[in-house]
Amino acid sequence: MVDLAVMLRLVARGLRDQVARDLEEALLAGRSSQSALDDWKSSATDARKNARVIPLGRRHRDDLVRLERAAVMADRAMRNARVLARRALTAIPTEETSVVELAGAVEQIADAVDELGQELVSAAGPDRARSLLAAAAHRLDPHRIAQGDIRLQSIVLLARSLVVDLFEATGATAAEARTHLPSI
Repeated sequence: MVDLAVMLRLVARGLRDQVARDLEEALLAGRSSQSALDDWKSSATDARKNARVIPLGRRHRDDLVRLERAAVMADRAMRNARVLARRALTAIPTEETSVVELAGAVEQIADAVDELGQELVSAAGPDRARSLLAAAAHRLDPHRIAQGDIRLQSIVLLARSLVVDLFEATGATAAEARTHLPSI
């Protein structure tokens, strides 16, 4: 989750400052983290399978299922974040001042990812991460952000998909996640 948060902060900075190099670095960071995400998914799946046959592991089965689901959703979120970074490269430079609002929402998503990572490690409930994601989600209205710039609106739509994936990583359903997004 740390890699995803770092990547999103680079995207936010690249959008805010309109610096393509930051967005390129974000893409590189996202690509280089794929093996770690694959390892996480594989380890979580193996641990869940082992817990079924080892008597002592059965009591941790629910936690292992939760971690496996989080690994799958983190992988999806990273893939969406890479698409978001690629699209952001095409959106700058722009005269649209709402790019700062979009960058702020992406930064807020990065904060939620940090919190989610801490909650997964500590086995704490996902309340704080969900709260941060909800706050970011409320900002992602493509009719308000970048009203006249279809390139920025497409990035808003990608960020919405990313938020849904991250909500699902907290254990929420996609339907629950979408309730936090402004209707379009």
